[in-house]
Amino acid sequence: MKHARKLLPIVALLLSAWVIPVHTASAEVRYTMTVIQGLTPDAAVMPYGINSSGQVVGGSQQSGIGQAFLWDGSHSINLGTLPGKAQAGAVGINDLGDIVGASGNNANGSDMRAFLYSGGQMQDLGVLPGFTASQGVDINDSGQIVGACSSVGSGTTRGFFYSNGQMVPLKDLLGGTQAIAAAINNLGQIGGTSITAAGQGHAAVFSGESAIDLGTLGGAWSVSSDINDLGQVVGQSERADAYRQAFLYTDGHMIDIGALLGTTQSSAVGLNNLGEVVGNCWVGSTGHAFFYSNGAAVDLNNAVDLPAGWVLTGAGAINDAGQITATGNISGRDSFACLLTPVPEPLSVSCLSIGLFVLASKRTRRP
Repeated sequence: MKHARKLLPIVALLLSAWVIPVHTASAEVRYTMTVIQGLTPDAAVMPYGINSSGQVVGGSQQSGIGQAFLWDGSHSINLGTLPGKAQAGAVGINDLGDIVGASGNNANGSDMRAFLYSGGQMQDLGVLPGFTASQGVDINDSGQIVGACSSVGSGTTRGFFYSNGQMVPLKDLLGGTQAIAAAINNLGQIGGTSITAAGQGHAAVFSGESAIDLGTLGGAWSVSSDINDLGQVVGQSERADAYRQAFLYTDGHMIDIGALLGTTQSSAVGLNNLGEVVGNCWVGSTGHAFFYSNGAAVDLNNAVDLPAGWVLTGAGAINDAGQITATGNISGRDSFACLLTPVPEPLSVSCLSIGLFVLASKRTRRP
């Protein structure tokens, strides 16, 4: 065992040098696909959040009834509902396995309540004064939660921040009428959208008592969907030509990912701490999932060996291991959900094998 302990730091060094960069070197990466099963064999599945362990949360729907699920890599677990509620859906999960979403009865969402699922228990987070419904959308590793409150028929939505048992409204800080939260990183920065009096939004980052307007790609509006621990943000923005395109906000400016895809409409949905982005774009009249990294974007349908008739129509989340949650359809009819896992490049695997062989050879030599 002493010899094994001495080997660990060297093996770790080899792994960090040859394995970790595999999915970050370029957008030319390939994936294996694992279908995510719903709570019943014929349930429609919509995956949303993913954590560093590859656990996925989302909604499993059958006969019009939605249930929140946690997929652990082999099967889906029903998270249940809040007391007195019949339906639920999970949206965000952190690296501790804590989950947020919403649970309710009415199809229009008028009685939905944001929940926190932790330690096998589902807790009602309540609702802001003056609103009738709430939904949790993201949670960081400190247990800080963001979401939205609304009232059916009022047309008003207000983002909220929840911590230590208290829900408070998200301050707009940019002079707008509403502030909506989409995601929160481990520094407590919130990626969201500030809504103006004219009803147009600008993607923004809210942090404490300050906020940054991220601007647009040249059009009137933008909305954000995710933020990472580096403060990078992704979402969708209108351009000057009225096209609606995916963006990555980094180093003080927006990158037009849609232009790289050669499409007239796209949306960035998920982002990891390596600056890798996933989302969807339109190819003709069909949505396609895409992946962006280091200035290059690819259609994920070209990076996976799909069965005949299967199309990846959208990607929703990506973790730091490069695993992606995606949805698709089969011959334009049946839908499916899946997890895409990067395949190590042959060169990287070969170099790792050589390194371990040399290491083993040195240990067998005698002085």
